[in-house]
Amino acid sequence: MIKRLSYILYTLLPLLMLVSCADEPDVQSDDDVDFCVRAVWHNGLADGSTTRAFTATDILAEGTGDIAINYADYPSLIEVTCSDGNYFTLSKGASVCSSHLGYWSYTPSYLYKQKYVIRHKLSFHATAQIDAPTYSPLTDELYGEFSYENLSDTHMLFTLHHTRALLRFTFQVDSRYDKVRYILITGIKFNGIDCPVAAKVLKVSSLSPVAYCYLDPDQADLTEKTNTIECTYSIYDKDANFVTEGNVVTEASIDANAPHLTRQDVKARNTFKLAMVFSGSPAAITAGYYYDLKVTLNPDYLYVLSDHDNNHMTIQ
Repeated sequence: MIKRLSYILYTLLPLLMLVSCADEPDVQSDDDVDFCVRAVWHNGLADGSTTRAFTATDILAEGTGDIAINYADYPSLIEVTCSDGNYFTLSKGASVCSSHLGYWSYTPSYLYKQKYVIRHKLSFHATAQIDAPTYSPLTDELYGEFSYENLSDTHMLFTLHHTRALLRFTFQVDSRYDKVRYILITGIKFNGIDCPVAAKVLKVSSLSPVAYCYLDPDQADLTEKTNTIECTYSIYDKDANFVTEGNVVTEASIDANAPHLTRQDVKARNTFKLAMVFSGSPAAITAGYYYDLKVTLNPDYLYVLSDHDNNHMTIQ
């Protein structure tokens, strides 16, 4: 009987050891953790079926997928607090992560071992202030919550989110007007505040993002508030020939086309509510997402432009 019990115990012992091992985290190595960072804007009005490659870093790029901010705009320093009570920083590097598309390598001021992070199931909270965006000295902030579950081998993948929402102004020109004139946006004011603007000749075939501003998603009446948009633009005849760099008209090209300028600093103004424009979707503006406001310019007169041309701006 004693021999039989001994046999049963020896038989169960390996099984108990297997169960015990299964409860332990998968610790692979004692190598240093590499910190990899990305920051993107997500489309707040898309169904999630469209994506854009992370190489498209222009905040005013055409399309409906994710927009990765330009690496020049990535924060120089990221402040991180760890659940083990430690505080450290991540310094901006100069190379992309060789293993993960769209991530950039950052150098930590404190080294963590992969084994230690997994064993203690560490979590991290990161905050940073974005460097000056490409089109403007405006600033934005980033934040992120991460844990040992974000480890990919020895790489801790930090996906930072914007603390504000992004409203992009996408413009097109009415098809009839497009046959006889070019329109070049020179200024946008949203609720009286100047927005960063990229000089682009408006197209009739597609909506072109020309300006943006930040929205505070914590503002209670954000979608129901009455907003004002004021657009300033110049009009050129069809003999104009604009030279662009990345779809943005160069200053030299604007100067060269001065003889074809028919009207300058035309102003159009309209009021709207985001809730009406977005037809009830989304129910709320969310931080880290961008929303495109579609605007069509359609002056009354095609050949003789009068003062009341500035009343016709449709917002969708």
